[in-house]
Formats: sequence, C-alpha cells, structure tokens
Amino acid sequence: MTISQRRSIYKDDTSRDIEIFRRDSRRYRRINNAFQSLVIIGSLFAASMSSLAVEQENFRWATVVATFLVGISAGFTGYFKFKDRGFYLQQTADALEHEWSIYDLSIGRYKRLKPEDALADFVEEAERIKAEQRQREQNLDQPSDGRDSTSPQ
Repeated sequence: MTISQRRSIYKDDTSRDIEIFRRDSRRYRRINNAFQSLVIIGSLFAASMSSLAVEQENFRWATVVATFLVGISAGFTGYFKFKDRGFYLQQTADALEHEWSIYDLSIGRYKRLKPEDALADFVEEAERIKAEQRQREQNLDQPSDGRDSTSPQ
C-alpha cells in the first residue's frame, strides 16, 4: 500500500474518529450531569431529612444514606473529572471537524497546495490534534498532587 493510499484511508477514518470523540464527550457529560444532580438533590434531601430526624428517629438512616451518596458523588466528580473529559473530547472533535472542513474545501492553509501535499498536511495536523487530546487525557489521569511533587521545591 502506498503512502498516498494510507493517507486517503486515514482521511476517511477521520469522520469516524470525530464521531467517537463526540460520542465519548456526550457520555462523560451525561455521567457528570447525573453525579451533579445527585449532589444537588441529595444535599437538599439530606438537609430536609436531618430536620425531620430531630422529631422522628425513622429519618436518621435516610439522612445518613443521602449524605453518603452526596459524598460519593462529589468525590467521583472531583476525582474522575467527567466534565473536563467531556469538554476536551468535544473540543478535539470540533478541531478535527474544522480541519476536515478547510481541507475538504481547499481553503486556508490548503488553498494553494497540490492534492497530495494538502492530504499530507491534513494527516499531520489531525495527528497533532489527536496527540494533544492524548496529552490532555494523561494530564487528567494524574492526581493533582502528583503533578506538583515532581517539581523542584
């Protein structure tokens, strides 16, 4: 298979990659929204139950469970950074789609290039965008104190 053929296949795979980034972005946003909703509703529920628990002991366990769920949800949201992951995936999908558009329309940096050179530049830029996304994901996977511990004191 020639380089030209591989680049052409790569170009065709880009639309699939864009859809994967968008799908994963939606999934992370849904997870984040579910946990945030649980934090909000659970906090209100726990506050209400704690007020009622003063009068009736039956509500004490509901307060404990609600508070526990709020804590878990807040912890998961902070630790796994679902909102940031969704945002970065959407940003990557948008950047790839933009690059695809200007390549497909032969505008911008692709305006005066031969088709073979334009395709090579497109593949290079798409790889740069994907590499940036991988780097952002690696940064999100690092604990916040882990990034600081490697810096000189």
